[in-house]
Parts: sequence; structure tokens; C-alpha cells
Amino acid sequence: MLSFGGDDEFPLEGGAVGLFVDRKAATFLFKHRLHTASLFVFRSEGLGWPLRNDTSVGALPASSSTSRGFNVLLWRDGDLGYDLVSDVDRSELARLAAKVVAR
Repeated sequence: MLSFGGDDEFPLEGGAVGLFVDRKAATFLFKHRLHTASLFVFRSEGLGWPLRNDTSVGALPASSSTSRGFNVLLWRDGDLGYDLVSDVDRSELARLAAKVVAR
């Protein structure tokens, strides 16, 4: 599910079970300087996905957006969905996402 355990740039601060839309999600909290980034990992079946894939995470198509001052990256890999949310710059969030999908 998640092979990235953090590094010097994005240390893993903790994790918990949370909710994403209508389902349980593994939630991971990464630190970046004075900011945090939350990663939600959940079953992707039955969810409506954005038709617009305007970016990629590694080789995976992804959707990016900004809501209420937070940058959001949303992508799928097999049966799992990933949602990465933070107030860090989009390029920094994309760098974290690339580390998450690297194997």
C-alpha cells in the first residue's frame, strides 16, 4: 500500500484511520518545513472520479485542484485511490506524490 516511509525532506509524522467520502482510509501525515501534508489511501471502487486528468504522478494520470487554499492531488493505482492534500506549493506536493508512488 505505502512503501514510502518518509525522508529528510518529507518526514512521516504519523498515521491513523480516517474517512474519505464514505469509506475508511489509511491516513498518513508528512511534515515539510512548517507545513504538513495529509495522504489518504482508500478503496477506489464505486467512487466518481474526475474526468479531467491534468497532471500525472509518476506514470499514473492524476487530477490536481485547489480548494480553500489547499492544493489537492487525486489519483488511482489499481484498486486503491490516493488523495494528497496540503497548503505547500503544487510543485512540492507533486514531489511528495512522486516519492509515494516510486517503488
